Amino acid sequence: MEAAGGHFIGGWWLLGAYDGVVIFETPDDETATRVLLAVGMLGNARTTTMRAFSEEEMLRIVQGLS
Repeated sequence: MEAAGGHFIGGWWLLGAYDGVVIFETPDDETATRVLLAVGMLGNARTTTMRAFSEEEMLRIVQGLS
């Protein structure tokens, strides 16, 4: 992941609909997609992506509503 420009934050095992979650940061959505495609090509994992927004990002988004 770091070779692609990403940064691993952490991983947790879950109970429920998903077995685990991995949180990482990348410089852009294209890099994140490239990392996830590489993981999927290994054939032993399926991924679901969820874009998260920081508090500052949400403030900018909400301010744009006016």
